[in-house]
Amino acid sequence: MKWWVYGGAPLSQNEIRLIEKAFRTTHLTCVYGLTEAGPSGSLLFGREHETKAGSIGQRAPLGTELRIINGSGEDVGVGEVGEIVLFGEGNMLGYYKDDTATKAAFIDGWLKTGDLARMDEDGYIWIVDRKKDVIISGGVNIYPKEIEDSMLSYDGIFEVAVIGVPHPQWGETVKAVYASKKAIAENDLINYLEERLAKYKIPRLFEQMEALPRNAAGKILKQSLKGQEVR
Repeated sequence: MKWWVYGGAPLSQNEIRLIEKAFRTTHLTCVYGLTEAGPSGSLLFGREHETKAGSIGQRAPLGTELRIINGSGEDVGVGEVGEIVLFGEGNMLGYYKDDTATKAAFIDGWLKTGDLARMDEDGYIWIVDRKKDVIISGGVNIYPKEIEDSMLSYDGIFEVAVIGVPHPQWGETVKAVYASKKAIAENDLINYLEERLAKYKIPRLFEQMEALPRNAAGKILKQSLKGQEVR
């Protein structure tokens, strides 16, 4: 094997080093995209992982264009969060017999991905979260991915899903559902997160499970978790 291509989610610097050592290669390429785009999106090459692991790259593949826009369809500035949109010959024409969904999926001919991201000063793109997963608590946007990444660094936790659950005062509050090989004291976990996250991002509810529900593609079914009773 000369080239290894991965997708689905970015890999951290530690994960990259582990894989490079195990497979004795530095030719890892991250690909980002979605089915509706054919599935074009962006690329992060092996040589870029040393300083930009966790990013999805700074360029789209041949025949595809990529932008990050705000709610008004304007390009966001460096460091600002917006939605990734794609343009290219690989884009779908539309959803089968669903004109309403097709119209909602495009803005001025650009395909809306539903992925929120920011661009750094070097032009590299970093996924922040899925637009539909953003939690709005007391009028403040909370991005679950940041909380999930912090919890995954806690010893023993191997998968996490952070979701918003209804709250009578704040609209939504943050709940973390996680799987661990050992019992974890909630106070210990909260103290750990307080060193890494702003106070308003700390989950107010925790639930430990043996394993989180996933679909056939291996993605965690957050909607299924939202339908469960809050404990």
